[in-house]
Amino acid sequence: MYGALGAPAARGARLDRALAESILAAPSGVSCSCSTRGTRPSPARGFGNKFRDWCDQASLIDCSAHGLRKAAARRFAEAGYSNQEIKAWTGHTTDGEVARYTTAASQELLSDAPAEKLMANLRERLATRDLKTLKSKA
Repeated sequence: MYGALGAPAARGARLDRALAESILAAPSGVSCSCSTRGTRPSPARGFGNKFRDWCDQASLIDCSAHGLRKAAARRFAEAGYSNQEIKAWTGHTTDGEVARYTTAASQELLSDAPAEKLMANLRERLATRDLKTLKSKA
């Protein structure tokens, strides 16, 4: 299946358990960057090209650094993050750019957060109404 410009359409990438555990075990607030053979930080294009080389060496022909960014945007959307929060993490500057990557987000997962908010609001309203009823009977 192919998307815009003949590129393969997004597939639901799964986060490997070992990778998730490694990410959670890493200290927070630590900054890191990739560097060239010297000590200077690698430019974005250089990183993308090197990542492509690593994927090719591992026979991961459908993987790319850009694909990881797109998968992250989709996961953030499914977790209920706002466009502003997603843009802050992915480096996008417009809501349109984020929308391009989050359209693959599961609508079922996206509907969970508003459903929870609706139910919480309903529970609060019922509790308040019941409390008022109890007070008026006393």
